[in-house]
Amino acid sequence: ARFFAHREVCLGGLELALDLRTDDQGLAHVLTLRCTAGATGADAAEEQVLSVQIPADGEPTRAYLEHRTLCGVPVVITLAQYAFPHEVRAVVFDPKTQEEATLSAGSDDILPLVERSSRDRLSDAVEQLAKFGVLGPTCDFRVVPVGREIFPLDMTLRSLQAHALVVKTKLSHSANAVPSGDFASRELVFSCSRYILSPAVLADAASTKEVPVGVDLDKTPQLKLSLTKKGYCQDFTFSIEQVGVQDTLPHMIHIRDKLTTRPLGIFAEIRQVGDLRLLILFLDDAAPRALRLAIVEPTSGWCFQLVVVDEESAPSGSTKMAASMPRHELLQVFRRHISTKGALPPNLPMQALAITAGSQASAQQQQQQQQQQQ
Repeated sequence: ARFFAHREVCLGGLELALDLRTDDQGLAHVLTLRCTAGATGADAAEEQVLSVQIPADGEPTRAYLEHRTLCGVPVVITLAQYAFPHEVRAVVFDPKTQEEATLSAGSDDILPLVERSSRDRLSDAVEQLAKFGVLGPTCDFRVVPVGREIFPLDMTLRSLQAHALVVKTKLSHSANAVPSGDFASRELVFSCSRYILSPAVLADAASTKEVPVGVDLDKTPQLKLSLTKKGYCQDFTFSIEQVGVQDTLPHMIHIRDKLTTRPLGIFAEIRQVGDLRLLILFLDDAAPRALRLAIVEPTSGWCFQLVVVDEESAPSGSTKMAASMPRHELLQVFRRHISTKGALPPNLPMQALAITAGSQASAQQQQQQQQQQQ
């Protein structure tokens, strides 16, 4: 289905034109924000048009949130797709004024319902990634070199690892510092393969250094994973492919350069890759500068996590997240509009017990009656 919607709103002192549409190829849903009036002084010279997009193919259960600045005004942009009713919904939120504007477009297509358990699992994963930077209560991080994974030397044991991987690379490239001949080049950040098995089976393989008894790897699903980056900017492409499944193409996730020194965006979707139904997430964060990727196979509980950190800001490969108000604002918008658990509306004051003279006298009478009964 193709979607189109338009709305003009006033948000944070800016007059904005919101356009929601499906691109000409039908591959992406695109939200465009255009500042038409309200920007003054130096803010008028800043970026006056922003756009975000999400894929249009596959299961219609996905969401993308990004914290950006439009004409000097910070905004949280949300773009999500839902199966029932089938619609694409956008929310633009101003954290300073607590104002928000919504725009949605729907279709009459009848699509299969996505299980509530899968949506709950995806929602919980987004919260964990935004709050802690990892999935799960405990995580065993291991720093690995850039490029193709080569350790351990045994290829089978290599594909049975369950560590969360950390790669250190340059994320702060300046376009002026890149040779002209490298503008079209892409760098391999990391690539590996993994068998889809339960965490208990993988832990057994790690302790014994051999394939667990009763596991037939010929019948076990296997994924090939790779992450590449453009040489002159922070555009990433994450490729996911199931090994041994014919007539299927790799699933490609393109992570665009946010064109800012402090990017912040989070994406989550349910995606069929070959014979597998996966939860796929990424967090592009600036506190500290890192790209965090995660894949979950809900049936087995298998999980793959990759953290790409900037070698200049985190030379030791530390993955600890720093406190970030923009990330907190983004998480609150997610809870209000996308999370299956819901959340409080914006700027709702905490309810306190107001003790008035009448209520205090009533409390004293109740206390006296209880003493007399005793």
